Amino acid sequence: MARTVTWLHLSDLHACPKKNGWDSDTIIESLKNDLDKLKERYQPDLIFFTGDAAHGDRAECGALDEQNEVAALFFLGLLDLYPDLSADRFFLVPGNHDVDRDEVGDPMREWLENSKRDAGGIAEMLAQKDRNWRECMKRLHGYQKMLESLDLDHLNQDPDRLCYHQTVSIHGVVVGIAGLNSAWSCGRKEEKGKLWLGGEWQIKTLHNKVKSSDLTIALTHHPFGWFTPSEEKASKKRLQTSFDLHLHGHEHQGWFNVQEEDRRWNQKTHVL
Repeated sequence: MARTVTWLHLSDLHACPKKNGWDSDTIIESLKNDLDKLKERYQPDLIFFTGDAAHGDRAECGALDEQNEVAALFFLGLLDLYPDLSADRFFLVPGNHDVDRDEVGDPMREWLENSKRDAGGIAEMLAQKDRNWRECMKRLHGYQKMLESLDLDHLNQDPDRLCYHQTVSIHGVVVGIAGLNSAWSCGRKEEKGKLWLGGEWQIKTLHNKVKSSDLTIALTHHPFGWFTPSEEKASKKRLQTSFDLHLHGHEHQGWFNVQEEDRRWNQKTHVL
């Protein structure tokens, strides 16, 4: 008997209090109306939001805390559309616009760009949560406060790294969800090809927590291509072989691609 898992995937809100809000912005209101109509036919079992809740620019949009408050209001309004969906079925990850760039100093920028950095050293830094890692994570304190204000404890299970894993059963299908933090090294200009994911640690650790699931989904803000060349290829391969689906935001383009050679994934999508 076929089993269906339905989800709603959104990304890149870029909340700006001086320009928009859940009740007044034309685009957001149109989205709300579309979702109202859509739910007559589809009721999501899961909601995914893959980063950039805030706009980030203080001069244009006001204080970052105010931007996060607008984003939180949007998320609450989104959940209100689906009263039968509990908050623990809502998943988000941080994006580069969620970073507090006032917390990104020149010494840390230079440290991240040092040619001596390699994927193994970055993975070790994540594993140990050393001083350099703690310095990097200061830029996401505002995002973490937003999670706390929304009581999304399932997304704050690793407050030192802001990545998480969750397993849920939907219509007899066990879905394993991994939220990866791809924003922790953001804070520079022209970042494509410069970011670190720490995929060797994040992907391996989170995959081990959900690998027995019927369907596994990885969430990041950034697609591959944005990470430093010394990590990008290996992490992309690791993620593709560890998870059935990868949902991301950032590039504001959506597509769905079935890789014919991926028999395991192809079989699941037809059986479930």
